[in-house]
Amino acid sequence: MLVALDTIVPGRAPGLRVSADPVQPREAIDWFGKKTPLDKAAWQDLSEEARKRAFTAAWVTDLHVLQSVKESLRQAIESGESFESWKKRIRSELGAKWSRSNAYLETVFRNNVQSAYAAGRYKAQTTPLILKMRPFWRLVVLLDKDTSDVCRPLAKPAVILPAEDPWWQSNFPPRHHRCRSTVTSMSRRQAERAGISKAAPRVGAQDGWGGTGGLGDWQPAGEKIDPALFNPAEKAAAKALPEVEPTVEPPAKVVPVVESPRPAAAPAAKSDASTVPAWTKDSAGKRRFPIDREVTQASKKVFGGKAPSFDALEKAWSGAGVNASVASVNWDDALQTLQVNATITADGGLVGRMTRSFRRKAGKLVVYHDYLELDRKAQGRGYGAAALKNSLLLYTAIGAAEVGLDARWVGRYTWARFGFNWDESTANALRPKLVEHLVRSGVPRAEAEAMAAATHRSAGAVAGLEHNGRAVGKQFLLSDALSSWRGSLRIDDPEDPGYRRAEERLGL
Repeated sequence: MLVALDTIVPGRAPGLRVSADPVQPREAIDWFGKKTPLDKAAWQDLSEEARKRAFTAAWVTDLHVLQSVKESLRQAIESGESFESWKKRIRSELGAKWSRSNAYLETVFRNNVQSAYAAGRYKAQTTPLILKMRPFWRLVVLLDKDTSDVCRPLAKPAVILPAEDPWWQSNFPPRHHRCRSTVTSMSRRQAERAGISKAAPRVGAQDGWGGTGGLGDWQPAGEKIDPALFNPAEKAAAKALPEVEPTVEPPAKVVPVVESPRPAAAPAAKSDASTVPAWTKDSAGKRRFPIDREVTQASKKVFGGKAPSFDALEKAWSGAGVNASVASVNWDDALQTLQVNATITADGGLVGRMTRSFRRKAGKLVVYHDYLELDRKAQGRGYGAAALKNSLLLYTAIGAAEVGLDARWVGRYTWARFGFNWDESTANALRPKLVEHLVRSGVPRAEAEAMAAATHRSAGAVAGLEHNGRAVGKQFLLSDALSSWRGSLRIDDPEDPGYRRAEERLGL
């Protein structure tokens, strides 16, 4: 299990320590060892089932670094290493190559270790002999203050169903990020004594979680991966597979604060000073760092004659006493995207970093707010609203048509209030979830269905839903029923409802 109980005191919640299982589960170790490192762009090209047999991590494009992270986790699974010990070890081994927050590292540790044990557990519990002797499964939910809304409703009464029940195919743990639930097998007598569930629960797992697919044999396309990372058997299997086409949309990422990152492109190479475009210089006409010739050509392709200067970008991304400073510019040829990375400072110290990307989509300039990481000490100042207002003013001036982002964490609510909206498919998928949330919040079903029908196509309208003085829309957007949503804000049409909402909120 991922969670070990340090102490159990009557009347108090147990202290929790994140760790790998101290007993070596061979199935889990073998399953995790077969995962192949893929950068995030290649991982996004795979099916949901295939992704479970690949290993990736945000902010890493160097496959050798990915292999190091994966190997460190394999060792943790094999030795029963605690999260704190693994965290110190991985930071010592990789240093600045993969410098991330404690919360992010814990998510990586929990997700990967728990998934490995789930795969090992699934393999052991589905052997013919075990299925014959123990044909029922029970979902075990660790119930405490940290239990998620995804698993809490299934804690009592416990879910006990036949192993072949279809519900397990989409609900086998882990059922969400950092899930601590597990499944145990039971004999028929044990199941009858404990109480077999009359019907499968209607509560589902988070999108992308809970499936049993991907636990069989699978190999990715070898052309996408450094051959040095394959063992001989994997090399042979990879040669027989077709190449996976790269995605053309910015892949979704895990975020520590409010936005979702895309992996950084390779560092820019030096070029002759005469090729440096004016937009990459500061107000004094000095360039900040070497600019690759490819970046020079890309800037013309993306911006045309309206490229913003570094000073303009930094002013747009600053506000409320928090300042951005451009740190690097990269060109991602596969995504045809110009990526600008910046550091964020406040009160004389480094408090975060961000990534913004620019590309052409159907001939129009589109900006992506890929990633924002901000220390808590810099939050609560109004920086998000100030920087968004400044950004929209600049983007409009350079002729951008749209701003896109992945709304996660508190951003699921924040960006909805500022006019960002989801697409039609997301709206349709969220509608039944919204209805159920409203019903659980005390709204009569007929009224809940009417409210959902009237608002589900607008993230902003959902964010503003209230019932009996309760902000039920805000609660829904921040609940585990919605892990993230990809949003966009049109800024080339003053009559667009989202733009009008942004105007009102930001005072544009």
